[in-house]
Formats: sequence, C-alpha cells, structure tokens
Amino acid sequence: MPWWRWQNAVDLAALAVGLYLLLLWARETRALRVVLSILGLHASARIARHFDLTITGWLFDIGSVLLVLMLLFFFQPELRHAFMRLDNLLGLGLQRTSAIESESLAVSKAAFSMAAGRVGALIAIAREDSLRELVRGGTSLGAEISPEILAAIFHKASPVHDGAVLIEANRISRCGVVLPLTQREDVPFQYGTRHRAAMGMAERCDALMIVVSEERGEVTLMHGREIVLVHDVGELTGLLQRLTARPRLSRTAR
Repeated sequence: MPWWRWQNAVDLAALAVGLYLLLLWARETRALRVVLSILGLHASARIARHFDLTITGWLFDIGSVLLVLMLLFFFQPELRHAFMRLDNLLGLGLQRTSAIESESLAVSKAAFSMAAGRVGALIAIAREDSLRELVRGGTSLGAEISPEILAAIFHKASPVHDGAVLIEANRISRCGVVLPLTQREDVPFQYGTRHRAAMGMAERCDALMIVVSEERGEVTLMHGREIVLVHDVGELTGLLQRLTARPRLSRTAR
C-alpha cells in the first residue's frame, strides 16, 4: 500500500479547515485560551503515551475532557451563533432566512406597539460579534422572540424594564442588562440614557440596536455610526432582515 493516498490529503484538509474555523471563532470570543488549552492537553497526552507515561497521559486526557465540557457549558450562545454562521457559509440558510424574517417582524411589532403606548425599550440584536464581554448584569431568559414577551419585559411594573434585552441566536437570551454608554460629546440633546447606551454598544460591536423613546414615542435603529429614525413596522422589519442576513455589508459604516 502506498504511504500517501488522496484520502490522506482530504483528511488533512478537513482537519486544517476545522482547526481554522475553531480558532477563528475562539478568537472572537473569550474561549481562545480554553481552546488552546484543550489542544495543548491533547498534544501533551499524545507525547506522554509515546514515552509510555500512561498515568500522565490519562491525566492530560481527563483535563482536556473537563475543558471541553466547560466550553460547551459556558459558551452555548457563542457556539449556536458559530453554527449559524457556518450554515450561512455553506449556503444552507433557508431555515435561517425564515428565522430572520420571523425575528425581525416580532421585534418590529413589539417596538411600535411599545412606542404607541409610550413605553421605553432598548434591544440589542447580536450578529457576528459576541456581546457578553460588553454587558453587565441581567437575567438569563432563553425565551422565544414575541411581541408579548418583549412588551412584558419592558412594562413599567417589570423589575427589569430599565435594562436592555439581548437577542442572540434567535432567542431572547438575557434581559435587564446594563450596556456601556457612548463617550461622544456630539450626542443630540433629546437623547436619554437608552440612546446613549445604544450608541455606546453600536460603537463597540456590530449589534443592531433598537431604542424606543417613551417621551416621544419614536423608534430608532442604530448600527455602527448609523442612526435611523424608523417610521413604521414594515420599514423596521425590512431593515432588520437586510442587516441581519448580510452583516458584513453594513460594517463599512463602522
């Protein structure tokens, strides 16, 4: 049997692509050190076995398994987001497109319903960048996106109505979170804390920020340095669908 076959080339290519995607995802999140530690422990286990250090190799294996479990537990939203990106990359995004349409319509209906009732709201929709390192506090939710749930969160009687809602991987992942405020000095005088928080978040990541003003009943969409005053449900739905489905195009505005 020849020492080199075309199957070997395919195996190496698949391994290289897999490692590249894993490290690319890890670099964009807090998981890079964990991933590198897993790879290091696995390599150490192989080396230990090569020198017949059975117990040492076993300990390295146990350590790598524990780190994998920790990765799966602590980085569930980021992993879901990575699989969604891979799905789009492979051109298998029909289900993703349907989810984007449903999410965009639900968020838009909620925003204008709250605007009509003079209820303030602040919503961050994650795209490619992880939001977890930028926010503080809040309550884990994991709820489906619906106008009713969003309205309940931002109702004035709700204990978390003053914070922001995070939408990640087509779910309401957290509510009542605190966002970083913008440091810009040219903020319009009519903007309050919610608008400043939306601007601060949009400056630091590629999230889509939706602000509902309880004083003026206005709905504003922010991404990068773009600020758009939106007039109706249809307009906001279209903007969210376009910007969520093709996030890279809007990065030129940042």
